[in-house]
Amino acid sequence: MAGASGTSIGCCCAKVSSLLGCDRVMVLDEECLVTKVATIAAAVAAAKSATTTVPLVVIADFDRTLTAKYYYDNNGKRQAGSSTFGAIENCSYVSEDYRTQCRKMLEHYIPIELDPHIPIDEKTAAMKKWWADAYALLAAQGLRKEYLSSIGTTALVQFREGCLEFFKFLEEQNIPLFIFSAGVTDVIEALLRAKLGIELPRNAHIISNKAIWNDEGVLVGFQDPVIHSLNKNCFRVLESHLPPELVSTGVACPNPTTPFHTLLLGDTLGDACMSQCLATTSLSTSVVVRLCFLSDDAEQHAKQYGAAFDVLVTGDGPITVAMNIVKHILKV
Repeated sequence: MAGASGTSIGCCCAKVSSLLGCDRVMVLDEECLVTKVATIAAAVAAAKSATTTVPLVVIADFDRTLTAKYYYDNNGKRQAGSSTFGAIENCSYVSEDYRTQCRKMLEHYIPIELDPHIPIDEKTAAMKKWWADAYALLAAQGLRKEYLSSIGTTALVQFREGCLEFFKFLEEQNIPLFIFSAGVTDVIEALLRAKLGIELPRNAHIISNKAIWNDEGVLVGFQDPVIHSLNKNCFRVLESHLPPELVSTGVACPNPTTPFHTLLLGDTLGDACMSQCLATTSLSTSVVVRLCFLSDDAEQHAKQYGAAFDVLVTGDGPITVAMNIVKHILKV
């Protein structure tokens, strides 16, 4: 996204202010955003006139995208919110040695993941090893499937403001939602039940790391291939984690013979590429509007993230920004 210097919503043009409806956003290229949304809206209007499937999907990261970065307890005290892995690490069903080993791996691998000077191939190999080692460590804990409900309930996780309404709206409008996460499928499902009181909506599909349980309900591993922070744009990952009919025929998705458009939600630079995993399938995409939840140091990172995303939501802002964009596109 080329263009102008970053501006807050208060400085945005009337079209952008009306579109986003939130005071915690930054848009670096307003003209580009308006053009993208108008293009998608026109395609949707044409599809509705022809009574064909609406050519729109939503792809969303989970940790710190659908969920907030920070967690507030009953006394209003703020602390860092947990990821799906963190929900397991902090539960009462794992050993202190497991937590210690997890922290050591985090301290070793995070600098590698964030270092801009390390080649991407080297980073990717390191992330693959990190996730594989973390899974092997977890599989040795004897975690039981029956613990998931408690893990979901006690996790320091809060969904972003408006998330439940967003899920319901997408389901009502029959807009496919792909939750694409390097976390744990089973924990995501437990969090939906515990924090929002819902099962996975019929229009939604989780593309994440699914646990393998033995006949006694004990965790013994995870399905291949591993989804880590740097391979969300890989078609093989999508192909392996979705029902075959979705990949081969586009069932429950827009008409595979017609290009469709995407609203992409993430919180890291790697998330900006998630829609690339669809490029070689019947679900190939056209226009992508990218929205990033940039909770901290927005001004400092605006130029870098603004080059990859169309909209930056700051201050741990609400998911309603995304819903406002979809409503504008659908004209509802």
